[in-house]
Amino acid sequence: MIRVSKVCVNNLIMIFHITPTNFHTIKPLLRFVFRYKLIYSRHFRGFLKYEQRFSQDHFNCRLHSKSDSSGFAPLKVLFYGTDEFSLVSLKQLYNNLVKKQPDRIIADLEIVCIPQKTKASACAVRNFATHNGLHIHDWPYLVPQNRYDVGIIVSFGCLIPDKTILCFPWGILNVHPSLLPRWRGAAPIQHTILAGDTVTGVSIMKIQPDKFDVGPLLLQEKVPVPKNSMASELSQQLAELGANMLLKCLHDLPRVSSSAQIQPVEGATKAPKLMPVMSELNFVEHTADVVDRRFRGASEKYPLHCRWNGSVVKLYDMVALQELESLQLDAAVNDAASKPPGYGYYLKKHQLLCIRCKNGWVAFRSICPKGKKIMTAKEFYNGFLSKCEHKDKLFVA
Repeated sequence: MIRVSKVCVNNLIMIFHITPTNFHTIKPLLRFVFRYKLIYSRHFRGFLKYEQRFSQDHFNCRLHSKSDSSGFAPLKVLFYGTDEFSLVSLKQLYNNLVKKQPDRIIADLEIVCIPQKTKASACAVRNFATHNGLHIHDWPYLVPQNRYDVGIIVSFGCLIPDKTILCFPWGILNVHPSLLPRWRGAAPIQHTILAGDTVTGVSIMKIQPDKFDVGPLLLQEKVPVPKNSMASELSQQLAELGANMLLKCLHDLPRVSSSAQIQPVEGATKAPKLMPVMSELNFVEHTADVVDRRFRGASEKYPLHCRWNGSVVKLYDMVALQELESLQLDAAVNDAASKPPGYGYYLKKHQLLCIRCKNGWVAFRSICPKGKKIMTAKEFYNGFLSKCEHKDKLFVA
């Protein structure tokens, strides 16, 4: 009895991670399935008679070896991508395609992108592909059988149907910027910083239908999270690491595919897309470290914000906590220990807007009151803060 996700022989390729290198070892198992024509389906919770529509020749065709006397032959690749993160991997593949050297692993490269609404809305991947003459397909794209060897997805954001996955003899690989199963989802880099992780990395996996980021792992590498790193800076670092790992994986695809590891159940966490609430500040509850992590992890998409004098204000250009500690703010503020969380103080010598939080201070160089343009801390102090009573100097949630 073989347990698979759907009543479809093709899914055996994906469920058992069959590759040209391990096909012969799993052949007896496939023969057993064909002989009894019984496949257990969790969707129908029972045994179903399956009319065999595909012969053994189907598998032999789908899983043919691409190697020759010189080794693993170059691959025809279909690349799915959108943003600057995925562009780094695309450039690596393109450079390999055009270099025309003996170790070239890319024989052909085509692109799938989200359709652009206007010329100005074209994504980074589409712009690069257009500039370099790569063939572009708009999503959703019906992939022809036997046209490509492998698919590659980097920061694409759309679920790929199982019938599409099965069109690639080597499946579809995904470059994911986290140590899976930690931070499955759309914003792993941001959640790495928001959670205060000190170690992160990149995972190369084979995608599975119906769910994001749950497929078997082909490669995984760890790196430390740099101190004071913004999400965009960490993204660039992981994009370069992922691009190098991807090329390494493609050069050794038969071996890494046959040794793919199922993701462990323990340690799985979700990384949903960022929301404005992730940039909200509550100085009564938030420590300086939490404010710092929200600034580095979320503020590039949604600026930090709270309320002051009844209106929303946005806070920009936060001072690094180590730098602020060196200013000895508690000594500069009269009776600093008695100031309540949310208390605003202008540090004239350094032109900083300082705000008391749960366990200390945080500081910003720029601020934007509602309905106003972004202004410096000095401009905000002269125009607003200096004219307020003590009770009106509080920044609240």
